[in-house]
Amino acid sequence: MKEKITKSFLIKTISIFLIVLTLGLGIFSLQKTETANAESFVQQTLQDNNFSMTITVNARNQNALDLDKRTITTVVGEEIDYFCFNWSELDYLRFRFNSSISNNSLTFKSYQFLLTNIQTDDLQTSLGVTEPEILYQGNISNNTFPQFDFYYHIDSDANITESLTRCSGNDFGLYKFDFVYTYEEDGVDISRSVGDIYIAVLPDDIDSIPVSDTRILYSISSSNKLMNVFNLYLSNDTYKYVNPKYIQWNVVGNDQMNTSYVLTQKIKDENINYANFTAIWQSLPEEKVTGTNFVFDSNDIEGIWTVYCTIKNSDGSEKLSLSVQNLSTIKQQTTSYVWLVLLIICLVILIASIIALIIFYKKRDKVW
Repeated sequence: MKEKITKSFLIKTISIFLIVLTLGLGIFSLQKTETANAESFVQQTLQDNNFSMTITVNARNQNALDLDKRTITTVVGEEIDYFCFNWSELDYLRFRFNSSISNNSLTFKSYQFLLTNIQTDDLQTSLGVTEPEILYQGNISNNTFPQFDFYYHIDSDANITESLTRCSGNDFGLYKFDFVYTYEEDGVDISRSVGDIYIAVLPDDIDSIPVSDTRILYSISSSNKLMNVFNLYLSNDTYKYVNPKYIQWNVVGNDQMNTSYVLTQKIKDENINYANFTAIWQSLPEEKVTGTNFVFDSNDIEGIWTVYCTIKNSDGSEKLSLSVQNLSTIKQQTTSYVWLVLLIICLVILIASIIALIIFYKKRDKVW
């Protein structure tokens, strides 16, 4: 009897183990499949009966980009579908335009490819009534519209040759692209859109980036008055794709009369420590004093300077502080050789005169 119970218990235990093992493998297999089959962004097409606009995306590393479509309610209550991409991954967008108007009874006259853009990392920001930029436009004759592609590179400093159908972008932010065409009906010009497509280019999250070994490097060029201009930049790309507002630059220093200076009037007003300082510049655009690159022009003030770069978290707390010291914009006294040239000229004239006199007297002595 005891042996029967033991065998029964053993069989049940093995059965339960096999069931658990099978379920575990099934769950593991399912999770792997879902990850492997994550949907990629292939292309999106907006069209009506006359025109179509198809968008494809290209990654920096040539890999497929994930399809990340989000429905956002803006601060003014609009519901917008955004296709979201990471700035660090997205290289450029390609738009292909087609038509089917060749046999249409309407007369088509012109078209425009439009862009509305705001540089922000807040998806709830409204594009509002911002005036769109015309990326490309043309006229239509005899209802003939040849297919064409337009390439929009996301980086403002993209290493490309710009043309009528290829341009650099505005880095991260919210983008709205639209294709509008005009046709004539009953003697009246009517404009139509194939529809808007919204793209959100998201910067890296500054809070999630670990502090790295970053330094300030620089090169030197010259101003119009032959004074040093310093082109400063961070030594690695760790912060290349964050919102530039989190990377702030400042300069302090003293001129030859020992007057203390700070970079701008705004920085002076915001920090009591600079109350007795003089501003090098009354104002500078924000894009000039934020981001991974900074150009320091001393506004023709000769002095010795320290440049600071402060990287902040999204809550305003300091993440990393960097500096570089003893940058000089004091003009070096150049040696003048004018007096030496004049002396040589005088000596040459003197020697020539002496030789001429000697020749003259020798000739006169021969005559006598």
